[in-house]
Amino acid sequence: MASAGSAANASAAAKFWDYFQQERAQIQALIEGSQDAGTRLRALDSALREAFIYLPGYDQKKLLAELEGLRTLLHKRNSASSRNTGFRFKAASTKPRTAAQPPPSKQPEPPLLAERPTQAPAGNSGVFSFTGVSNQWIVASSNLADNSAGSADCELRDISHCVIDLRPVAGSLRALNCHRVENSLIICGRFSGSATVRDSKHCVMVLGVRQLRFESSCHVDVYTYCTSHPIIEKSSDMRFAPYPQPFGLQMTDPLPNLYDKVEDFNWLKRQHSPNWSLIADDEPLSTSIWRLLEDQQGDGQLGRVLECLP
Repeated sequence: MASAGSAANASAAAKFWDYFQQERAQIQALIEGSQDAGTRLRALDSALREAFIYLPGYDQKKLLAELEGLRTLLHKRNSASSRNTGFRFKAASTKPRTAAQPPPSKQPEPPLLAERPTQAPAGNSGVFSFTGVSNQWIVASSNLADNSAGSADCELRDISHCVIDLRPVAGSLRALNCHRVENSLIICGRFSGSATVRDSKHCVMVLGVRQLRFESSCHVDVYTYCTSHPIIEKSSDMRFAPYPQPFGLQMTDPLPNLYDKVEDFNWLKRQHSPNWSLIADDEPLSTSIWRLLEDQQGDGQLGRVLECLP
């Protein structure tokens, strides 16, 4: 005979399933009607993750797949809108150089993070995005935090051989989404939202978040302050450690750092999953990276940092 607890979970799961399907249909209609659906999509994502406590594993995977389908549809809509408006990402402004001009004496300033225009109503914040970037050291402009009023998303897509420092805008973020990031270092300070990383490899990621999820990724070292169990799915050779002290992250949240309570959705046995492990406190690799970051504008620093990646 089923216990009262299992019956209550089954009832809650059934109610959430109905709620999710209604929201999914409405969000899809908004996207297809060229209306802003980002806020409702983020709310549905948060609700789904909170429902993991009683949803069966099969339902979790199915609803996550449906949610990813909505994200893909929204991204295609936003990409089409950007092309229609003739918008192009631009790095920090540089004047054309002529043959008479001497070469610069130092490395140029890194490009600032650009804001993608959306069709959201006036007053809604945009989505900050970098796409198709390689071999650059990027530092987000601090004025983005002033403009976003604490409610912006950041997307990183198709990033290769880069250092991307989002600490200046961390206080303005509600979500960080990374897709196809390779051979790069991503740094972000503490914010109360979620970070999702997909199809990424050979990276170091420094993140202070409430929720953290990796999908279809491998060979990633994760330094995090995460107040919920980090999740990995279809991922391997993942390593975790607490947020590094050299970055001076101020912790005011009384919730503990659960960086070492990783849940592998593809490993259901009682034994420890072979797909993740912890990074030793004195590992030379990590200490080398932090030391190099202190002098980011030095000659050849980007290459030296990238040499330390897993």
